[in-house]
Amino acid sequence: SSGCPPELSSDQRAHSGTVNHDASLRTGYRNPLPERMSDQKFYKFFDDYLEQHLRQHPVYASQLGDHRYDDQIEDLSIEARQNRTALQRQTLARLTGEINHDELSRSAQIDLEVFCHHLEEQIWLAEHIPGFEEDPRSYNHYLSGSIYGLLTQSSLPHEENISNVIARIRQLPKVVAEARRTLTCLLYT
Repeated sequence: SSGCPPELSSDQRAHSGTVNHDASLRTGYRNPLPERMSDQKFYKFFDDYLEQHLRQHPVYASQLGDHRYDDQIEDLSIEARQNRTALQRQTLARLTGEINHDELSRSAQIDLEVFCHHLEEQIWLAEHIPGFEEDPRSYNHYLSGSIYGLLTQSSLPHEENISNVIARIRQLPKVVAEARRTLTCLLYT
């Protein structure tokens, strides 16, 4: 068979929990035996996806220790979030069409399954959990966590971290404006 294994049922998906698989695939254990050509194709596919994902999620990239985007905050607009979900759908479809599960080594098959399930989970969450529309706390991560992480967890020189923090602080009004534009719930005090 090619591509991802069969899709999880909604019950299976609900019990799978939210797990971060991006970093584990990229930095996780890989079989020390020589990779097959199909394994190399799959890992190249994943690395290309991860690069695009990190560019679109600079705060997440910083949390992983990738400091190339420390001066940025992602676009939280409805359109940008829909585009990210569309990319996940396209990636999942491409995986099914371009990667043959049966031609991969067992360790690469497991990585493919984890990657597919991660994409399916992210798509499902985007379609069923309207956090940015209904939960103001969704924005807290960007308003405080994006700054706090740079100040407390970055291994870059202090001066560079301060410069990146200032750049992110300058973008916070966009986050607040998007929250005002996007939130559909009424808050009562």
